[in-house]
Amino acid sequence: MPVLPGENPDFWEGPQWDVLGFFVQYMWAFSIVFAVIFVISARATDFKETPAYKESLQTRELLEGPGASTSQVFEANPTEEAPSLE
Repeated sequence: MPVLPGENPDFWEGPQWDVLGFFVQYMWAFSIVFAVIFVISARATDFKETPAYKESLQTRELLEGPGASTSQVFEANPTEEAPSLE
């Protein structure tokens, strides 16, 4: 029986190209996702230069104090009696 054209798969046909086909088909979606991530990260770094962000850092430092330790909360004995208000 003679070999018909198209009976043997072409090099560019077959399951080895499924991933590339998927990427090409949904390339528009990937580009939108990457663009959104880029814009968000660029704006986040811009936000760190704003006066509001710098003020919030200063406020946080004031609230914590120079020698404040957050571990004091865990070191305290929770069963101690509260001092009398009288």
